[in-house]
Amino acid sequence: MAKTNDIFELIFHEVPASDEPFDPKEVFVVGGTELPISLMGQGFLQLVAQAKVERGFKGSKLFSRILRRPAKSREIMEVLGGKKKDEISWRELAHCLQSADHNNSYLFFIDGCAVRVYWDEIGWYFRTFSIEVPHDWLAGHLVFSRVVF
Repeated sequence: MAKTNDIFELIFHEVPASDEPFDPKEVFVVGGTELPISLMGQGFLQLVAQAKVERGFKGSKLFSRILRRPAKSREIMEVLGGKKKDEISWRELAHCLQSADHNNSYLFFIDGCAVRVYWDEIGWYFRTFSIEVPHDWLAGHLVFSRVVF
């Protein structure tokens, strides 16, 4: 097992508290007004369709880590500490992408899936992968989670 500092470089993000309900079906829309989204793969469309409205958000501190070497989803999740720590909420994802650098490719875990997000010149492009897929994520992806090393 690789040492944590061999895999990641840490970057901090703060998501403010909110009493407003957050409905992923209203935010994650191609051509929507809250997030510029150009394309959502079929797997991501299914995730959004199954997503529940989030209520009473207390705020959070997220960390994106630059993947320093290729790694599989299971290895990344193990280093992050498991499902309760490596998955982020829909609200947290939207908040991070509103200010995200369009030159980066992002990896996050939500509702049991690995999702790759990147900018394709007109908006965000979302692709969903099973965490069981045995390919490596390339070095350079930013991985979002709640865990601090």
